[in-house]
Amino acid sequence: MQVFAADHHVELQVFGSLAWQSLTGLQYLSETSDIDVLLRIHLAADIDLLSSEISRIDNASPSRIDGEFVRPDGLGVNWREFLSDPMDVLVKSMEGVTLFDRKRFVAGDSLP
Repeated sequence: MQVFAADHHVELQVFGSLAWQSLTGLQYLSETSDIDVLLRIHLAADIDLLSSEISRIDNASPSRIDGEFVRPDGLGVNWREFLSDPMDVLVKSMEGVTLFDRKRFVAGDSLP
């Protein structure tokens, strides 16, 4: 995974059941668990390619991959939103959620 992250200009972090299992050594994952990831992206990241690659891995994985692209300013978008190339994406911030122009999110623009 380190090579994947480096190749795509992301820092990869896990949370949820996988993180708890890793931290405690206790059984948190089950057959129905998904793998929760934060993909801390840099503006150099190709989010379309990254989404496509994650989708390919997700389709081959026994566990569903769920997670967010998180920009350096903390704004986040679920990685699956980029697969269909929408005009707007649902952006999450500490202030709430809002629809935001996809291209502006990728460019690093601030929320209005």
